[in-house]
Amino acid sequence: MHAVMRSYSGKGTKALFDLLEKNKGEVESLIRGVKGFVSYSLVRTTRGGFSVSVYEDKVGADESSRVAREWIAKNASKTGVARPTISEGTVIVQLKGILVEPADHLASGGASATQRLQNLIE
Repeated sequence: MHAVMRSYSGKGTKALFDLLEKNKGEVESLIRGVKGFVSYSLVRTTRGGFSVSVYEDKVGADESSRVAREWIAKNASKTGVARPTISEGTVIVQLKGILVEPADHLASGGASATQRLQNLIE
């Protein structure tokens, strides 16, 4: 697996992350659409934010960077955000946890993670 981290800071970063959050459905479709998708996280920090994309190989990770660059050029060029600092490399360890629902969510009639997963499968 190969990961790429794109880190943004400085002028325009807050506006970019607001825009990414507002358009998260479109962003998700683009990122998931890249062949070899494994995982993606978008994180807002006090100084800006970063994304971490994991793909089965470097080709997928590189393609995700191209897709991200094009989306920002098309949709966020007016924010004035600078190009991100990019770090990438081979994934050595990747851990995944299980989703645990808060008790109040289930008590309020919300669907459990298992129920939502079953709905996706059906």
